[in-house]
Amino acid sequence: MIRRQVFRVMLAVVLAAGCAMSQESNAMGATARRLDTSRYFDDPKLAALADDVQEGRVSKVVEALRGGVDPNGVGRDGFRPIFFIFPAPTNETAKALLAAGADANVKTAGGEPPLMYAVRLEDPAFTRVLLAGRADPNARGSNDKPVIHEAVRSDQPEHLRLLARAGVDLNVVWGNSTPLLAAVESMSWASATALLDLGADTDWRSPGGRTQFTAGESFCNFFTRPRPLRIPPAHREAVRGLFAAFARRGVVLECAGLADRL
Repeated sequence: MIRRQVFRVMLAVVLAAGCAMSQESNAMGATARRLDTSRYFDDPKLAALADDVQEGRVSKVVEALRGGVDPNGVGRDGFRPIFFIFPAPTNETAKALLAAGADANVKTAGGEPPLMYAVRLEDPAFTRVLLAGRADPNARGSNDKPVIHEAVRSDQPEHLRLLARAGVDLNVVWGNSTPLLAAVESMSWASATALLDLGADTDWRSPGGRTQFTAGESFCNFFTRPRPLRIPPAHREAVRGLFAAFARRGVVLECAGLADRL
C-alpha cells in the first residue's frame, strides 16, 4: 500500500515531535528496526497493542481491543497507540483502533495530530481512514499550522479533495497566506490546481507583508520577472494544467498567453 520507507520516515518524525526518544527515532530512520514499544508504555498490554499496530497484526489488535485494552491508553510523554499506525504495512490496524474508539484528534507532545502526518504521505489512505474516524479536517499542529497548509506541500491533490469533503476551510490563513496562495508560491502545481477546482478564493491577497498578490498574480510573477522561472519538461503538463484551472474559474491572467509556449 504505502511504501514502507515512507512509514519509517514518518514514525521518526512522530518520535522527534514527542521530544523524548530522539536518539531511537534517528536509529529507526537509519536502520529501519522496529520500535521497542515497552519504552513508551509502562503497561505491557498497551506496549503489546502498539507493537501489533506498528507491525500490522490486525487480528491481534482486534483481540486486544475486545479484551479490554484501552485504544486511548496513554504512555510516557503522552504517546498513544494511534501514533504507531504510520509504519504499519497497511492501514487496517488504524481502522481497528478507530472502530474501537481511538481518538483521531489526540496530539503528540510536539502538538501534531495524526492527520498532520497522514497528509504528508504520497498515498492518501491514512488521510481517508482518519477522516472517516472523525479526525478534524481543520485541526492545527505546532505553530498553529492548519492541516490543509501541510497537505499543500505534499502536492497530492487527493488529500485536499478528502479534506474538502470533510468540511475543511479552503481559505484559512496561516503565515500571511491562504492554501491556494501557498500552493502557488511553493510551486505545488497539482495542489494549486486542485484548490482552484475545489472553489478556493482567487481574489484573496495578503493585507500586509512584503507580498500583496493574489494567487493568479503570484503565478504570473514567475514568468514575468527579470529572470523568468524555467519549467523542467517533467513539470510542464502540471503548469499548463494550472493555467487551465485559472481559466475554468474565470480568472484572467496577464500571463495566460505564455501557456502555449511551455
